[in-house]
Amino acid sequence: GIKCGDGGWFDFEESDDEHIMEIRLESNNLDGQLPSEINALFLLNGIYMSNNKLRGKLDSDAFDIPNLREVELQQNDIFAEIPTELPDSLEKLDMTSNRLVGQIPSKIWTLENLSYLSLGNNPDLTGSIGAEVDQTKLQVINLNDVDLSGSSLPESLSKLSLQVFEVANCGLVGSVPDIFVNSYSLQMANLSGNSLTGSIPVSLGGYMHPNLSTINFENNNMSGEIPWGLSKNFALTYLGLAGNNFTGQVPWQFNSFLYLSTLTLHNNKLHGEVDTRLCFVKTLTADCTGEQPEIACSCCDCNAE
Repeated sequence: GIKCGDGGWFDFEESDDEHIMEIRLESNNLDGQLPSEINALFLLNGIYMSNNKLRGKLDSDAFDIPNLREVELQQNDIFAEIPTELPDSLEKLDMTSNRLVGQIPSKIWTLENLSYLSLGNNPDLTGSIGAEVDQTKLQVINLNDVDLSGSSLPESLSKLSLQVFEVANCGLVGSVPDIFVNSYSLQMANLSGNSLTGSIPVSLGGYMHPNLSTINFENNNMSGEIPWGLSKNFALTYLGLAGNNFTGQVPWQFNSFLYLSTLTLHNNKLHGEVDTRLCFVKTLTADCTGEQPEIACSCCDCNAE
């Protein structure tokens, strides 16, 4: 089995290891390296050791366990590359907020059962989203603050039924394909802080996403008019459009939002007037300073940066 010492270290004992199906040791102040013996547990289907102090390296075959379905190692201090030998059975990989280095293994984008991938807040991790991503069943992708510099979003993402898509501050370039066309259950789309170009994907305003709470395109190089159809997403609480090159007027249909608490419009090329019926929005920003402001708005924060 597994033994845990008072000092937070842990190890395996020789016993009935082959019968272990899950390791659940979340938030136990565990220190040290993930034992290499772990891949000898052939029936293991889940490793749940988040919010500890795990550190050190990971062997390339650390997760090469035939029945392994879920790995949760987020909120540790693992300074290592992601193991390259990954089982086809893997459904969830969460290594958010560690110190991962090296490249995202290409095999990740071909794991046919993978539905949840969260590697965010690992700024020394590099790579790109593989064009083969449509071979997976990914519904959740979190790569916030991962170095994807110079890469673009593959059109094959449009084959997925995404629920959460977070790629903020990744160094992405190129236009945004209509990657949400099959994502009817989308909850969050955060693409802020990149160098993306082009217009807002048509599907985001083409039909209603009843669970969508966040759309964030702030601080990119996107352009075109803001589609009025975004207002079909009545559950939106955050719509971030600041820091782009959007033109035209703010759609009057935005006053039909029910729960919107943040709408950022500043640092664009918009003109006209913000409908006063939008004044219920708690945080509302626009380019409305000076004697001849680009936007007329009686309730906006006109000095946002």
